[in-house]
Amino acid sequence: MNSFNPTEFCFYSAGLYRRYLVYRKQGVSLLPEAFAFSLDVLRPLSTIPWYTIHENDPEAAFLAELTGTIRRDETFWRPFSKRADVLFEAHGVCRRDENGFLTTPEKQTTPAMQIKLCRAVWRQLIREGSVDKAVDALCKAGYNAFRNTVDDIAIRPEHGLYFPSLSTA
Repeated sequence: MNSFNPTEFCFYSAGLYRRYLVYRKQGVSLLPEAFAFSLDVLRPLSTIPWYTIHENDPEAAFLAELTGTIRRDETFWRPFSKRADVLFEAHGVCRRDENGFLTTPEKQTTPAMQIKLCRAVWRQLIREGSVDKAVDALCKAGYNAFRNTVDDIAIRPEHGLYFPSLSTA
């Protein structure tokens, strides 16, 4: 079995790893309404969720803060991480070796099939309530978090969080 190489899995980002700001129009201004990200950002198989083309990117910094907060919640993180490992292995995406490292599966598939397999894992975790549990972990830590209409984890911009308003004029 080969060692897991995250650069081989960059194709997973095809619509999977999301982070975004939602704005609300008020007059000629667009006001930041929520910052949101998909569940798979918590257990990425590549560096895509952390990629940025700007130094000091507030979205990337906030995503790192929120991910760290969720991962520190032991009641959520350990069961979630173990369940993700089980599903990744069951779907033939990757598995943990005896040293705890992710490895590629014996049976190789096409990138398109790997994307389908990963989506199946994340849909299953969402159906099992993982988004709601991650939201609960953020709420316990004092964030105004909620599950948005597309099943992503969302946070209202509070706590001194700075995302600029935009102008439509």
